[in-house]
Amino acid sequence: MSTWKVFAVAAFAVVCFSLVFATLIIPMSVSAEDHKWLWFTGALVGCVVMSALFVLFLNHADRTFKR
Repeated sequence: MSTWKVFAVAAFAVVCFSLVFATLIIPMSVSAEDHKWLWFTGALVGCVVMSALFVLFLNHADRTFKR
């Protein structure tokens, strides 16, 4: 596996894990009740999108090794 793919996997993993933690921590720490659900929704959507991109990248990288 080339070096850039290793760094891409590491970057995707860090972003996904940080978005998961942000989805849990930010709504608990936001003091304004008006924006709590907006933060939660935004972090959840970001988490789902980045996780989907991560899965797609891993599937693409796995296909190159099956040849």
